[in-house]
Amino acid sequence: MTLTLKLTGKLFESDELVDVLKAVKDLSEKEDLAVVTGGGGLARRYIAVGRSLRLNEGYLDLLGIESSRMNALLVALYLDGYKGVPRSLEEFVSVWSFKRPVVAGGFQPGQSTAGVASLIAEATGSRELILATTVDSVYDADPRKYPNARPLKEVRLSELMDILARDQDVRAGTYELIDPLAAKVLMRAKIRVRVLHYRDMRRYLQGEDVGSRVVPE
Repeated sequence: MTLTLKLTGKLFESDELVDVLKAVKDLSEKEDLAVVTGGGGLARRYIAVGRSLRLNEGYLDLLGIESSRMNALLVALYLDGYKGVPRSLEEFVSVWSFKRPVVAGGFQPGQSTAGVASLIAEATGSRELILATTVDSVYDADPRKYPNARPLKEVRLSELMDILARDQDVRAGTYELIDPLAAKVLMRAKIRVRVLHYRDMRRYLQGEDVGSRVVPE
């Protein structure tokens, strides 16, 4: 079976990066694995400079995309799979047919890496899209703003989008769990999503029911 794994770019700023990537490699030896990486701090630094130089949002997106591809290359070189970073869905599908795992970053301006991961999950027929983030589950409100926010073990995709819409931001370099494009793809492909903290990758690998399940309608 095939899995698609989206790694938050914030992982690449963490002291736990090596341990998490070892868990990812173990997972890739058990499943056909597609991986997508975010840009993280590297992207934010370039975007901040670009914004101070008054570059437009499209140009800032390009900086974020190249940063995510740098993170993707690190993972690709470590895993026993394709040692490059596809730059489009067409290129991804082409190399996916020959060697696995395959790791991608961003594809094009205006499209988040969550959107990329959703398109790849659809293209590869993944049984699940794993979003390895900096939160341990989906909450009924943003836990960074609302201390009383409750974790949800299972949530419908439409409900999750309602929660995220309260604080939606579409500027380059902003982080959203699932953006509208990703939601549309997941909805039409009826792909299940699991949201977990990247620290729990090893527990997921061991079969524990960690994080939150997001189910299509």
